[in-house]
Amino acid sequence: MERVRLDRRRKSSAAPLHHHLHLSTRPLSAMNTLHHGRSRNTQHATRNTFCAPRFNVLTSQRFNAFTLVEMLVVIAIIGILASMILAVFPAIKKKAQITKSKQEIQNIVAAIYSYEHDYSQFPSSKAAKGVAALTPPDDFTFGTTNVSCLNPGGQTNTAEGFSTPNGLKTIRAPGNYQANNSELIAILMDLEAFPNSAPTLNAGHVKNTNRTKYLSAPTVTGNISSGVGSDGVYRDPWGNPYIITLDLDSCQKTRDPLYRLPAVSADQADSNNPKRGLNGLFYNADNNYKCYQNNTEVMVWSAGPDRLIDQNTPANFGANKDNVVSWK
Repeated sequence: MERVRLDRRRKSSAAPLHHHLHLSTRPLSAMNTLHHGRSRNTQHATRNTFCAPRFNVLTSQRFNAFTLVEMLVVIAIIGILASMILAVFPAIKKKAQITKSKQEIQNIVAAIYSYEHDYSQFPSSKAAKGVAALTPPDDFTFGTTNVSCLNPGGQTNTAEGFSTPNGLKTIRAPGNYQANNSELIAILMDLEAFPNSAPTLNAGHVKNTNRTKYLSAPTVTGNISSGVGSDGVYRDPWGNPYIITLDLDSCQKTRDPLYRLPAVSADQADSNNPKRGLNGLFYNADNNYKCYQNNTEVMVWSAGPDRLIDQNTPANFGANKDNVVSWK
């Protein structure tokens, strides 16, 4: 009985190996052919799947049409944005020019005070200082004569004066001596000669013996561009000269030829304070003056974006409203 069981186990363990491994009875050559064929089919299928996607004519046409619509929408948006930018560009440019003018005015004022600190006097010529000998003593204003200006149309004023709503008008400093601001700018920039090679009153550094460059300003060609022109005049972003008044009579106050006028600086809306003028100015009731003045030793201003001034209009109205001033 035991022998029968052992025989059965031997027969079971001796079962043909191909029952478990499923060995093929095909010839080896056929096996190789089958293997290579499957490899080619697999590679071909892979190429078809990943490298050659199916092309659908309808899908392609629909995609191209949608892209064209997108382009039209983008072009329309760009056009709208461009029109918006063009509409606001003049205002942006104007604001930038006003900011530039304010900064240049501050630089001029700071340079004058720095010079005064070093030399215990304001930068000016002997002729300009002559206003202190007037009766009554007065202040001097640079920028009243021998200047090229741009009028509101952008053309150069060929006659002497500043543009007003009523044509060209002159601004005069007290006394007989008149000067543009090149005299003052040459001292502050320590220039011995103007850009056009003409000598300045600072030749040999006689007015700036320390040779200190108190003011840095761009130099430009011509006489109507923003910056220090070939004539040495410092002009604002709109092509007009900066008007600069100095306290040369040493009263710690300044009286400017334009802003001293009651028609310009009187505050008609404030009848309770008749001595208080527009933009922080005050009325000097002294019989020798009877004008408006500023409680500082330096006044600098520009005619502003409209390139206009008006001797008959309040400072906060009309042609004077956009003037850029150092004391406001």
